[in-house]
Amino acid sequence: MLTPRPPSLTRLLRADLTILRHPSRTSLPLRTPVKIARSLPLAAAALAALLAVGVNTAFSACDPKPDGTWMHCHHCQNQVTAGAGVLALVWGSSAFVSNRALRAGLQALGVIGAAVVFLLPGVICPLCMMETMRCRTVFLPFTRIMSVLIAGTGVTSLVTTLRGLRRPARTLAQAAA
Repeated sequence: MLTPRPPSLTRLLRADLTILRHPSRTSLPLRTPVKIARSLPLAAAALAALLAVGVNTAFSACDPKPDGTWMHCHHCQNQVTAGAGVLALVWGSSAFVSNRALRAGLQALGVIGAAVVFLLPGVICPLCMMETMRCRTVFLPFTRIMSVLIAGTGVTSLVTTLRGLRRPARTLAQAAA
């Protein structure tokens, strides 16, 4: 009985070069790239979660008045927190939806929601009158910057999803095959 001869070094190198030149000729699994369709919505969800945490901690609105009542900006802070929480849920769920049309709808909803959160402090909900108050110097810029980042990431994600929705029209020959 003959024992199988071990492959020579030249033969192994030749096989490696063939794999490098023609990756489709190998049965080895190649590393798959990170799916942008899932990573961009997750990035937007993470930014929305950071917005929700940030407006309640380091970038909060004004403190209560000396008599213990809250100013208008506190209610605005609560609205931004709720909006950011909803955005985090919408973006997070759109990352795990396999239906592209539903994913595109959720992402469009997320972009519109980010625009609403952008307009909440100062436009939809009133802030304090003095420009030196904490709500105008800390809370408003943080909310605006984060909502622009969320909307930008969301638009990129939406464009990526919509590009995947367009498919070339099938000819009759392709449909018959």
